[in-house]
Amino acid sequence: MTDYVPGRVSVIVPAYNHAAYVRECIDSALNQTYPDVEVVVVDDGSTDGTYEILRTYGDRITLIRQENRGTQAARNTAIRASTGEFIALLDSDDVWLPHKLERQIPLLADQRVGLVYGYAYRVDASGQISDGGRPFGEVMPATLSQVEALLIRNPVPTLSAVFRRTCISSLGGFDEAFVGIADRDMWLRIASRWRVLCLPEPEGYYSVHPLNTTKMLYQTKLAYEERRAVLAKARTSTFAEQVSMEVWKQAEAEAELLGADVEALADNAEATAQHLSAAYSLSPDVLAAFPGLQQRVLGYALAGRQCGDWTGASRFAAQVFDAMDGRGFHLRAERREVLAELSLGEAFQHYHAPGQEGVRGPLFVALVGKPSYLTNRGVLSLLGTAVLGRTVMNALRPVVRRLLCPPSP
Repeated sequence: MTDYVPGRVSVIVPAYNHAAYVRECIDSALNQTYPDVEVVVVDDGSTDGTYEILRTYGDRITLIRQENRGTQAARNTAIRASTGEFIALLDSDDVWLPHKLERQIPLLADQRVGLVYGYAYRVDASGQISDGGRPFGEVMPATLSQVEALLIRNPVPTLSAVFRRTCISSLGGFDEAFVGIADRDMWLRIASRWRVLCLPEPEGYYSVHPLNTTKMLYQTKLAYEERRAVLAKARTSTFAEQVSMEVWKQAEAEAELLGADVEALADNAEATAQHLSAAYSLSPDVLAAFPGLQQRVLGYALAGRQCGDWTGASRFAAQVFDAMDGRGFHLRAERREVLAELSLGEAFQHYHAPGQEGVRGPLFVALVGKPSYLTNRGVLSLLGTAVLGRTVMNALRPVVRRLLCPPSP
């Protein structure tokens, strides 16, 4: 048996108005430790100097310029111009780690494997890693088929993906009808005919900034519409009959949760509740999973608000639960818990303000909603201050501290 000889990798970079990011992106592709790489970049009608930066690379990259037609059209143009045995995707605001391709390509020695992916770090506009340093991406569960796992959620960070040219030659290019979800559509098509492998380690950095396509997809609600469109397309595919009815319901429920995310971003409590209710009806278990209904509504209430707008957050959360009640979902316990947490936040805000006025009302709402807060020392101190006043509490604090934490004998 002869040793596997890896082939050329074509790095496909669609670029549009990313002058602040594109140089670091291209450098990360050119500096791969893998020995045989070509970088094909399609400038999709940039107007901010991106094309001028790309021209400075000369013959180190293959550079094509076209009128603005969108990411998928730019990817397809680049793929047609490429020559590699393998195709790797890299958007022009993202960055690879140096050993990315060297680690992944050997997994494609098995001809049954069509796609390999890994994890990625999210970085903010200043280049700092977010999410507490945890990368995103996940291994598909062994309890589901690859297609079923991909229907429910997308575990593949696009910048981490590398696949065979024969896959895209057999299946056709990226669907240009989609703005932002064509990658997931492609993974589904590949998974229906080839194995998909995950190398569970970080492969690069996904940039989160004001010009992200993802941000635009959420703001315009295309994120939800395209998720629904992918599911509709999947139902007409040759692999649809392989998918269980329960998985279809879970996939639809996940799409409805995305709809709730989109509507919450627009501060539309009624529509948020409509999508949450639809998700609950399709698959009751989906809202029990992390982050769960309470944490989801809490996040919705706080997202995008000015720091300290606890009143607005509480109002939004109450409106969501009221609307869900109107649809037959009586979530009293969940409502109490969320409003208690928001009220406690408001109480602490007043506690740290001059004069400490306004502590009592929200604090008592929080304690009635969630009495277990009384086991928290910080809340007990807050309660004492609310009842007795700051001067008395400052005098009692040393005594209370000795009672709670007696000195060691």
